Amino acid sequence: MNDEHRAEELNDEARARAFFEQLKQLRTEQLAAEMVERFVEFGALKMGLNEGTKELRDLDDVRLAIELLRSTIAVLERERGEESVRVFRAGLAQLQLDYARVARGDAEGQEPAAEPGPDEAQPGAEA
Repeated sequence: MNDEHRAEELNDEARARAFFEQLKQLRTEQLAAEMVERFVEFGALKMGLNEGTKELRDLDDVRLAIELLRSTIAVLERERGEESVRVFRAGLAQLQLDYARVARGDAEGQEPAAEPGPDEAQPGAEA
């Protein structure tokens, strides 16, 4: 066995040990919380709300992400309490609103209206 091959084996063993140590510290609820964050981001991108993400639009993917979010948030709420999922619920609610708006636009054969920027007045809102 040459020295280079032996060094690779040691590196693999060291990586395996490091991974095992990380697993000792990792909790399922941590993974679930990270998963929720990623699904909100994924759903928003797959919604294709702007020119940069328009070609990513896949409402079936968004619908599935919403369903996964609902169930995962419910489990996290049961395990960690209502307060701990408040931000997740807000992200889910926004995703659902955007989905309804985009799906309605697609069903009517038109593009959904662009969202106003932070400095633009909302229709019906008082300044």
